[in-house]
Amino acid sequence: MFLAIKEMLHEKLRYSLIVALIFLVSYLLIILTGLATGLANLNKAAINEWDASSIVLNSDSEGRLQQSFLSQDQVASLPNNGTRISQYSTLVKSENGLKENTQLIALDSKSFIFKKLKITSGSKNVRNNAGVVSDKFKRDGFKIGDHLLVANSSLRIKITGFTPRATLSALPVVYISPDTIQSLNKGVTNAVVFKNTLNNSKIPKGTNQLSIGSFINKVPGYSAQQLTFNLNSSL
Repeated sequence: MFLAIKEMLHEKLRYSLIVALIFLVSYLLIILTGLATGLANLNKAAINEWDASSIVLNSDSEGRLQQSFLSQDQVASLPNNGTRISQYSTLVKSENGLKENTQLIALDSKSFIFKKLKITSGSKNVRNNAGVVSDKFKRDGFKIGDHLLVANSSLRIKITGFTPRATLSALPVVYISPDTIQSLNKGVTNAVVFKNTLNNSKIPKGTNQLSIGSFINKVPGYSAQQLTFNLNSSL
């Protein structure tokens, strides 16, 4: 021990560089871990706010909301206590030029997901082409009463309220009504979300039930970010 300390005192520069290197590597790992965790939260924040247990999608969708399309018969065969989700990815802009890539999510105002949505300002109104939007819009300069012009369509969505932690696949969410999204995707139902896990006998043919945790792992980019986090943790 005495010899080691004597060696360190003798080679101050060398050992100072080693300590500095260890510090910088540790700092880099902290930054990467924080970045991976933050991006992962952006991918799943909206799903966490749904407070659901399971989701039913088309069996050929590989667990991805954008690739899932349920027929009317499949939706009708499911219990009626679920929330129908209709999704549409697009670019929106305000009348004064602000732009935002977004996820439009249509759901019924009587659904359990909509009832649980928290409002930081404004009102929870999605009637008559109105929408409750992620508070990221507010941070980017959008205001209550602004109209979002949906790209490649004539649809205008009026902002009536802001909701926190509403991001999906790292994009801010705009919650609208099924009637509003009708002109964009003909009202297709992508999935049905449930507070509980359904018995397998209640799952229609051609569909697949996933736990919310499994569904989150299927969100594009999420698993890759978690892999980065795990690799950093193991170093």
